This record gives sequence, C-alpha cells and structure tokens, in this order.
Amino acid sequence: MHPDLTAEPREVGEASGFIIRRGYIREEFHKSMEPPHFETMNLAFTLFDRFGRLKREIFNHPIRRGSGVWSEELDDGNIVLIVTLNVDNDWQRQGVELRLILHLLGQAMASRCNPKFAFVRPAAIYDSKAEKQGPIEEQNGARREPDIIAETSFFRSIQFRRVGVTEWFALARDEKHPSRQLKSTEDIEPCVDDSSDSDSDDEPEMVFCSYSTNKDGNHPKITQTRLTTSFAASEGLEALLKNNGVPRDEAHHTPTSILKRRHPLHCAIKVLTDKECLGFLQSHARNTSTDSLHIESVNAHRDTILHLAAKTSKPACLSWIMDYSNGSRLASMRNNEGYTPLESLKAQVEWERIGEPYGASRTKCLADNFDGFDENTTSCLLRLTGHKTPTAEQQYMAKFGCSCGQCIAGSLSPRMMKALRDEADSLYDLLIHLGSEEDGESWYSDFKDSLIYLPSRLQKHFRRSRILRNVFTELVGAVAKVVAGKGVPHTASVVDSLKDNPIWSQINGHYFQKGGTVAAVVNLVIDNAKEHDTEAGTPLFEVADNDSVFELPTCRNDSEFEFVRRRCIDPENRINDSEEKSHP
Repeated sequence: MHPDLTAEPREVGEASGFIIRRGYIREEFHKSMEPPHFETMNLAFTLFDRFGRLKREIFNHPIRRGSGVWSEELDDGNIVLIVTLNVDNDWQRQGVELRLILHLLGQAMASRCNPKFAFVRPAAIYDSKAEKQGPIEEQNGARREPDIIAETSFFRSIQFRRVGVTEWFALARDEKHPSRQLKSTEDIEPCVDDSSDSDSDDEPEMVFCSYSTNKDGNHPKITQTRLTTSFAASEGLEALLKNNGVPRDEAHHTPTSILKRRHPLHCAIKVLTDKECLGFLQSHARNTSTDSLHIESVNAHRDTILHLAAKTSKPACLSWIMDYSNGSRLASMRNNEGYTPLESLKAQVEWERIGEPYGASRTKCLADNFDGFDENTTSCLLRLTGHKTPTAEQQYMAKFGCSCGQCIAGSLSPRMMKALRDEADSLYDLLIHLGSEEDGESWYSDFKDSLIYLPSRLQKHFRRSRILRNVFTELVGAVAKVVAGKGVPHTASVVDSLKDNPIWSQINGHYFQKGGTVAAVVNLVIDNAKEHDTEAGTPLFEVADNDSVFELPTCRNDSEFEFVRRRCIDPENRINDSEEKSHP
C-alpha cells in the first residue's frame, strides 16, 4: 500500500491460501489434504468424503442441508481455500481487507488451475488475526462469538454463503449459481447451544503422552491417549489418573450426587458404565412418577438421553429408554446439529471410521483400516433402526456400515460386486487370449507384473509351464464365477467352485502345493478394479450415462477397495474362516 504518493509502499496486510487441484489428489483426498495446514484438513474432513465429493448429508439431509443452495456441483473442480487475512490496526476499516481478498481471488481465478469455488472458515480468519496480534488468551464461546459474526458478515458481503449448517462458507465462480442469488439475510444460521445451561455434563478429559523411538533411536514418535475420569475408573485405571494428580471423585458418581445435577439422566449416561447406568435408570423410574421423570428433557446441545445413549454406545440403556418411553418420539427428536439419535450415532461412527485425532491438530486417516464397528455400537445401530431380533445379515450390514441394505456379507455393495465381476471377466478373457496366442516368454513378459502376490520361486515357472498358466486362468475364472453368484471371493468359496473343474488335480498339484494362493488372484482382481474405478482410480473409458451401474443403489461401501480386500483376504476378517482352514 502507498500511504501517500511521496512515500515508499509498505506492507500493511496479508492474505494467503491454497489452490487445491482436486483431480490430482482425488484418489487420496483426505491423506493429501491432512498434512499441509489445519484448514486444509478441516475442510476435507468436514465437507468432503475421502474421494473429494461433497458429503451427501449437506444436500440431502432435511436440516443439515441448510439453505439448500449447494449440491453435487461441489464434487468436481479445483478449489481456492483462504486461510489467513490480516490487516494492521492503523489500516482497519479502510477497505484493505476487501482489496486483499479480491486480489487473492483474482490471482487464483486467473491461474491455469481455473478453480470453480472458493472456501473460507470465518472462525479461522478470526483466530489467525488474534494469533498475529500476540499470544492468544483463552476465550469462551460467548466472548469470541461477536468477532466471528463480524468476519462472517464480511465474507457474506462478497457473496460467500454457508455450506449446509457447517462453519464453512463457499463462493461460486458461476454468477448464475443458486448461492449467488441468495441474499445474505436469507443465508442460514445454525442452532447454537443454550449458553444459559450452565450445568455442564462434560467431564474433564485427560491426555496421556508416551514417547518412543525405533530400534535405531531415530524417528521419535509421540502417542497421545485421551480419556475421561469416569471411563478411566470403569476400566480400572484410577491409579493412572491419580498419578497424574486427578483422582476420580467418587462422590461425583453416586446416585445422590447425580440427582442434584440439572440433567441427572444425561449425567448418568455420560459418567456411568452401561450396567451401572441401567440400574440407575431403573431405580430412578421406580422411585419417580412418570410425569416428573422428564424422559424427554434436553441439555444445552438439545441432546435427549437417547442421543447420549446412542453416542456413548450403551445398548442396555438405549433399549431400556426405547422400551420405557415413547421410543418413536424420542427417536425422532433432533439436537442442535439437526441429528436424530440414529443420525447422531451414524455421524459419530463415520468420523471414527475415516480418521482419528492425534497431537494438537492432526488427524490420522483410518478408512483403509476399517474392520467394522464394535459390538456395542452395532447393537445400538440395530435397535435404533428397529431390529430387536436382527438376522445375521442385518448384523453384518450394521457392523460394516452398509447404507444400501444390499451388501453381500454386509460389506460388498452391489456396485462393488459389479466392479469386481467386470474386472475378473476382463482379466479372464485376456488370459484366454494370451494363452492361445503367445508362447511362455511372451506371456510372462506381458503378465509378470500381475504375479506379484505369488512367491518369487513360483513366478519364474510361469515362463515355461503352460499348465501353470492355464491353472492361473482357471483361478481367475473361478473368482469371476463366485462374484457373479453373489458370493464373497475368499479362499473357501473359490476352492469349492474349483473342485468340479476337470483340471482340479493340476490346480492343486501345480499351484496350491507350490505356494500359490487364492489371495494372489483376488488381490490382482481388486487391484485392477481399484485402478479403473471412477473414484479410487482412473477408468479406462468414460462411463456412459446409460451404463447399468447407475441402475444399482449407491452405498457407503462403494469404492472401499482396501476394506473389501481385508474382508476377502485378511484371516481376521474372513467369512466362514473355520471352513477355509480345511482348504489349500
């Protein structure tokens, strides 16, 4: 800025951000967005799924969709992310902030990246200003809120509009976009917690740190464990807490103490174990009239006791609440986030499925390590969806996060089955062609990279053994046959489908007895399907609008190839594992 025409220009403010080229990182969107900055991580995990698509609740959910101006158009295109905006105090309220933002956006939009949308989180802009001005003093929400409102108003004045009911705001480059037609006064304001509800049910959270290194003494690793005082006590860790100066306050956990709280039922669910809490609820119900039990009371977050029983995964308490009260009414009540108890639990376990906080502001990406929800969480999900006596298939679907109701063994969705079937069929046809047209050397040269899951001592025999090449072809065909029959392609099912094959003795003698496995073939099929997937990879051909895949339901487990790999291959997660052990 030029203070006047006679002086040298000097820096009086700054604005910074990122251009996110989504197409280059779509396959590993969360993993790529986590390291650069807290705001890139927050944007990715709050608004987008692991492949960079807008979370469906933001345009499908009756409450979470907010104003409803954002939809699937946010699935594609490059992004501008604004992370800082600071102006010296002497230059405040002189239009400098506006000029900085417009200049930043102008540069970004004029770049070769050609971004379609810009994002900002006003709370982060305020925090960056506070940090720039000096050490940040701890502020409660009430003191910080007016400053965030001011930042929000500024960005609304330049056409940014809230995305759903989140903290994030977006600006569409297209002037005809619905968000550009929405007046700032019509933009949604999410519900906030009742600040007058001073009786907090939250317990202090302890963070324990441990330090370790590898065998060479390099690469130090700090591990953090978070737990509340009551959870530590319930797990027999009182000594650990005591050693850290925070022993469990037993008086805080007695029925008499709990009943003095403003929300005694909420408090009981949060601080007691499932068994203890069930006893408390039953005793309280016996000694209290139905009118004064306040079973439908809500806390500052407008959580009912059913919300808390769901989010803390306490199936015994949850079932009692559903049976004792008007379960259907409680199950339909929404908290300040717009969630019913079932939706609240689903949102929580989705967070746990994709990531785990660590350090001060980092998130470990966990989606590829998902092995299903624990027994208590699964029980709560089933009860909230109306399944008192669920079938084995319903239990699998709840445990493994199926959202379409058609997943095989709860994990392989219809679209995943089609992807595996198509890839296995294509691979089988290719191998048939190679076997008829090429000699061993040519076959091996063309296909050796696909044998990586086989022992190296076996791989070299493919060069000179036509029988071995034919056996491998038949194994691929068997995998295709199992998947086409809506089966899980694990060892037992594939071997069973081969038992009637005329060359079974060759398959067993030349392949299985020499170290070959079904897993090697299944891994190859999964690798190829993932590589050619529209989300997790790059398809060989553009998917036509009339492709049969669009007739299949979408599911949370679509494109989750590493999860499917674990379900098909990992011994800890195989279906009918006891049967598989009797096969090669």
